[in-house]
Amino acid sequence: MMTKTLDDDMLTMYGNAIMEEMTKREKEKRVLEKYGEIKTVAKDGGTRFLFIVRRDGKQITSATREGLIEKLYNTLEGETTSAITVEQLFEMYAQMRSEDTSISSRTADFDRPNWNRFFGVRDGKLKSMKVADVSSYSILDEYKRIAGRGERTKKDFAKATGLLNKMFDLAIEKQIVQNNVARSVLPLTKKFTFKAEPDHSRDVWTIEERDALVAYIGTLPQTRHTLAIRLAACFALRVGELRALTWEDYDANAKKLYIRHEIVKERKNGKNSCDVDKPFTKGGKESGCRKVPVSDEAAQVLEELRVLNGNKKYILNGAGNAQFSVGTNKINDFLKKYCEGAGVPYYASHQFRFYGATQMYTNDVPLNTIRYYLGHSTIQMTLHYLRPDVEDVDDELLNSIFGKVTRSHAS
Repeated sequence: MMTKTLDDDMLTMYGNAIMEEMTKREKEKRVLEKYGEIKTVAKDGGTRFLFIVRRDGKQITSATREGLIEKLYNTLEGETTSAITVEQLFEMYAQMRSEDTSISSRTADFDRPNWNRFFGVRDGKLKSMKVADVSSYSILDEYKRIAGRGERTKKDFAKATGLLNKMFDLAIEKQIVQNNVARSVLPLTKKFTFKAEPDHSRDVWTIEERDALVAYIGTLPQTRHTLAIRLAACFALRVGELRALTWEDYDANAKKLYIRHEIVKERKNGKNSCDVDKPFTKGGKESGCRKVPVSDEAAQVLEELRVLNGNKKYILNGAGNAQFSVGTNKINDFLKKYCEGAGVPYYASHQFRFYGATQMYTNDVPLNTIRYYLGHSTIQMTLHYLRPDVEDVDDELLNSIFGKVTRSHAS
């Protein structure tokens, strides 16, 4: 007895046929729910044409039932998308972001508060408009309301424009509109007046404060948390990148760390309860993958960690049978405690990136090198991390630029 086997191509064709049949059934179901049963009529000497009368009185006909289903489904899709409001578009966008595995759930969770804050307010007119009816004028009016008369900072306003831009990008993808009107009016917002940004130039440790913190931690019994903070102080990595470091990422001979993945929080049953090691860094961009030098101090900390955690996958592996490394919140809790003990200002662990960028810039490291070291895709993002202290500018340099100033004292 011979057995007939299906090769891969035949299996693929079979699978596609099943999917096509399922799609046809789903389309027919939606059409019948919307328009009711399909009718027939005799025409042209007995030839039967299928037809249906829409509510507007227009007839849609086809020579076959299948052809009519397709026409009605396309009409249904058109009616559905044209009726979508901006608020419904946001819900589509929020759903898409929640299912996007290239971003952490923490990042996606900022979308709804920003929507509620800028567009979902009582006096927001845009939310109830149909997306297809939104004009550049209506968006500009909404932007004027949000910006007010200098009540918001430019950075805060950018959160509103960024959200709407991404929503209308999705509207283009879903064939609801053809152009992103939200993006088209951005040049007109340059004339808006904004509140001055808070001065964050001092929101970073000095070298002396960083050294005092590390020295104090060195006097304590060494644990995963003391070593995690000492290691963070040796680099300018994202916390997720630091937590994701494995021994395979460390080349002790070359004294290099290879940054190519990070640990993020991802939704599980609607909650941010699951650590996931992503095979890429923030945003999934190639610029995030890089190799960074390991200082003598960092090498010492890594050797201490190898003694403590060398048989575990992650360099900062959690205690016992923990699957992942020590948590970000735990690191920051201990960091705050150690800052108090060292008598230095407390900043969250992310501030080590600001410290590293600022010190490299102050010591004349080229901006493009700093950009690479931090894993940024643009110099503009790197500039955000610089916190140079203008009070530390050398007096002789100032005099050479602006001329020596002689102070006169009133008699």
